[in-house]
Amino acid sequence: MSLAYPETLSAEWVPAGPVGRRSEIACVLQCLRSAPAGLVPKVAVLGSPGSGSSLLARVAARAWVEDERHRSALRRVIAVRVRWCNGTVGVASELLRSFDEGFGGRGFSVAEVLAGFLRRLLRVQARVAILLDDIGAASPDLTPILAALLAPDRFLPEGAPAPPTWAVILAGNRQAPALRTQLAGASFGSDTILELEPYSSTELARIAEERATRALGHAPAPEWVSDTVERVGLEGRGATRALELLRETLLGPEQANRPFSVKERPSLASVEPRLLAAIARATSSGPCEVSAIRRWEEEYSRRAGARPLALTTLWRRMVRLEQMGVLAREVRSGGPGGTRSVVRLHRPLYGPGGLTSPSTPPGKGGAGLAPPWLEPADLGPEAPRVHLSMPSPSRDEGAGVRAGPSPRAPSS
Repeated sequence: MSLAYPETLSAEWVPAGPVGRRSEIACVLQCLRSAPAGLVPKVAVLGSPGSGSSLLARVAARAWVEDERHRSALRRVIAVRVRWCNGTVGVASELLRSFDEGFGGRGFSVAEVLAGFLRRLLRVQARVAILLDDIGAASPDLTPILAALLAPDRFLPEGAPAPPTWAVILAGNRQAPALRTQLAGASFGSDTILELEPYSSTELARIAEERATRALGHAPAPEWVSDTVERVGLEGRGATRALELLRETLLGPEQANRPFSVKERPSLASVEPRLLAAIARATSSGPCEVSAIRRWEEEYSRRAGARPLALTTLWRRMVRLEQMGVLAREVRSGGPGGTRSVVRLHRPLYGPGGLTSPSTPPGKGGAGLAPPWLEPADLGPEAPRVHLSMPSPSRDEGAGVRAGPSPRAPSS
């Protein structure tokens, strides 16, 4: 079935005004805005499955961030679905990945990961709403997470400006006893906990009709809406089940619970050749820091007569290469903020025939994709750790590069 706006079927999509929850949204915002000065604003939204706690929390988080009474240049919502995280470290790692998409989390304690996240959060000086969503009976222990977010002083450098520039919002199942205990331990009083009642059948019908209309671009058949509400009433689970039935009808049963994602796997040809050359050059002697790759990319861009990649673009390309299994980024101690990113190449980027792709059989390199200032044969698997020097400006570009001592990376 052809859909006008399929993205509206995603569980992450948030409408501007959710059905039947306007007064609750105002209550959440009032709770956040009335927090005592110097303390991190906090609120928990609890409800039965399908009562709209996640949706309400996301709408309130966006409204709090966009409050015009504050002049923060940067505004952001950081949302983590807790039930999909692997333990408390997994929750902390998801928070840190909002600033560093390639962070893996292995080998770090919860305190170390939270320290990295909070220092980055302090450095950007943005107005941020941190949303811990989908908290249930089997969710990880959030006690260390809440302690760090609500009392961050022990994680921040001495003399750092006092928070808060962020608010903490929780959304979860009211029937989870562990969540109640954790909220009590984090000093969530009755004035900071909002409990939702289930949607009525009338509200469920409006939700199903509105979401179907957005996805289709026109109103759905009235009988479909009434059948959906009747089935939801028999099965329970409220709006969650109604949206699942909508996805089953419009996308098919196999797509009902799948998130929207990029269908095609990226290839090396989708990354700028000069960046691939910079990675190959910077890692020719082993793991290197991202700053070295950036300096070599700037130098190769100058030689190619092109503008260097923006830092954000470079990071996105690195994440793309990591998703392809070409390289891995590791966060190590040291550097600004207490950590530094190190890149480790999993396999040579160039073979005897040119650029090597993960899907290309051995010995079938992509000829013609190698940049003119590199000789691909010198970066093949037979000499993966060869030291390469930059070609001299006076040499012909087709002459390749020569082996020799590894010089310093060019300055930016």
